[in-house]
Amino acid sequence: MKKALCIGALNIDMIYSVDHIVKGGETIHSYDMKKNIGGKSVNQAIALAYNKIRVIQGGNIGEDGLFIKEFLISKGIDCSNINVIKNKASGRAIIQVDRNAENSIILYGGVNRELDKIYIDRMIELLDKGDYIILQNEVNDLKYIVEKAFKHGLVVVFNPSPISADAICDEILSKVTYLFVNEHECYEITGENDKEKMVNKIKERFPNIRLVLTLGDKGSVYSYKNEEIFRPAIKTNAVDTTAAGDTYLGYFIGNIIKGIEIEEAMDKASLAASICVSKVGACVSIPENLEGRD
Repeated sequence: MKKALCIGALNIDMIYSVDHIVKGGETIHSYDMKKNIGGKSVNQAIALAYNKIRVIQGGNIGEDGLFIKEFLISKGIDCSNINVIKNKASGRAIIQVDRNAENSIILYGGVNRELDKIYIDRMIELLDKGDYIILQNEVNDLKYIVEKAFKHGLVVVFNPSPISADAICDEILSKVTYLFVNEHECYEITGENDKEKMVNKIKERFPNIRLVLTLGDKGSVYSYKNEEIFRPAIKTNAVDTTAAGDTYLGYFIGNIIKGIEIEEAMDKASLAASICVSKVGACVSIPENLEGRD
C-alpha cells in the first residue's frame, strides 16, 4: 500500500469557548478554555492513520511541543523525522468557538515556518513514486516542496489553508493532483461565487486537478475532467467545526489509497466529518473508526 507523508504545522492549540466571536475593540469573557494538539497536518495525519495508512509526519517543533510527537507516536504515526528545535517556540493557534459552533483562529507559525531545503529533500526521498504527500499552507517554502514532490513522482494533495495569494499561484496549483478547498478558498482561486462556475473555472485553468469542494452542511463535490459527483452532507448537531475539513481530507485520501471508489470515499469522509463536528477540539474529535456508524 502507498505511504503518505504529511508536512505541515505541529501546533499547540488554545481553545476558548465564547458566546460570540470577539469584535474589534471588544473584550469578552470565555466560559471555558482547553489546551489541545493542533495543526492541519496533525489532524490530517491522524485521520489517515485511523484509516490504516502508513503515515510519516514531517515538520518542526520546539521543546515545548514534545508532547505532540509523543501523541502522534501513540497513534501509530512515524515521527522519527520530526525536527526538535531548541530554544524556539512551537506553532500556536488561538481558537475562539462560539455557541453556534463557528470558529475564529489566529495562527502563530513559530518553528513551523523554519523548514530548510536539505530537510525537505530528505523527507521527500523517504517516499517512492506514486506515494502521497499531504500539504497545507502552514509552512514555508511551499513552492519548493511542491516542485520537488512533483519531480519525484508523488501524488500531491493540497489544501491551501490558510488561504493566501502565494499558495494559489499557478506554479503550485499546476502540480497538484488533489485540491481540497471550501467555498471561500475556491472563490479566492476563481473569483466566482456560484458553485458550478467555481468548478468550471478550476477545470479550465487546471485540467489535471482532481477537485474536492466542500460545502459545509450542503455537501461536497468531486470534479475531474468529465466526471462530477455531488454527495450530500450528513446531518449532525455541530458544536465545533475546527477540524472538519482536515478529517474529510484524511478519510477521503485514506480510502482512495485503499482503492475505494470516489463516491464511497466521499460518503465515508462526510460521515467522519459529521462525527468530528459533534465534539469539541481538533485532533481529539477525529473518529478512530466508522464501524457501526454507516
